[in-house]
Amino acid sequence: IRDRKMMAGMMLAAAVTAIGAGAVFADSVDKVDTKGIAFGIPEEIRDLVTVQTDGLDADTLVAVYETASMDAARNMGEENNGAGWIFSITTIPEEEVKELRCGDMSGLEVFAEDEDICYVYAHPTDVRILREEETEYEGGLDQWGKINEWAWQEVRQEILANNPELDEEFYTNT
Repeated sequence: IRDRKMMAGMMLAAAVTAIGAGAVFADSVDKVDTKGIAFGIPEEIRDLVTVQTDGLDADTLVAVYETASMDAARNMGEENNGAGWIFSITTIPEEEVKELRCGDMSGLEVFAEDEDICYVYAHPTDVRILREEETEYEGGLDQWGKINEWAWQEVRQEILANNPELDEEFYTNT
């Protein structure tokens, strides 16, 4: 099993690198390495996002937010409404995931397992972009799209490539 994991990790790293993701941390990538997972934030994204690793629920390893939305929420007195939330990486025991699969797993996608723990990419099911002025949304939507494209296409693959002990999975309750 260990050889299979290593081979899968190497193949995934090669595939991710081939499509342009920074699976092996390049100089132009900021590294997030927390609670047993690692992934990179490309240079063109790093100033647009805020990475939270402290003050999270016990099972949440990391949460990523669009900084401009967080700033707008703070300026508008709406700090704790989830503005700017892009994704979180969470761990859930496999038995609990089996129960969730029979119900509502909206915004939760299992992408990896390690023994009896599932690694989940949690994301909003609604748009969390916020700006103080209506005129700020036009440019903000481009930024929002760029961040979400990176998050959706690269983060899970990088975590798998940089953490070969994880077995790749992909499922929700659908």
